[in-house]
Amino acid sequence: EDDVPDFVDIAMVQFVPVFPGCEGLANNAEKTACLSEKIRGIILQNFDTDIAAKYGLTGKQKIYVQFKIDDKGVVTDIQTRAPLKALVKETERVIHKIPQMTPGKQQNKNVAVRYSLPIVFEVH
Repeated sequence: EDDVPDFVDIAMVQFVPVFPGCEGLANNAEKTACLSEKIRGIILQNFDTDIAAKYGLTGKQKIYVQFKIDDKGVVTDIQTRAPLKALVKETERVIHKIPQMTPGKQQNKNVAVRYSLPIVFEVH
């Protein structure tokens, strides 16, 4: 059995997961940038920032989310840190909208890839 780990961080994986529409790009850096941009777009379109205001939060809100893109290219294992349970739920609802991707590869095997991102927004 070769030493392919359970998951690899996106910065370290040999071949990054490919988001639909990012296939034609030349290298990992471009594919990662494309993936990040597409995920940010999904969050911007779908995330309900009014939840924070509804609960009386003001100013800059930071949510940290980390998930795995598994060996089938599906988002799993979402972990969220947020100031409110309602924001954790909202983050997970939005992350579930990320479509299936072409999975990442390490030593010619599909592997789960860990991806982290902050969601930052201002409540006025």
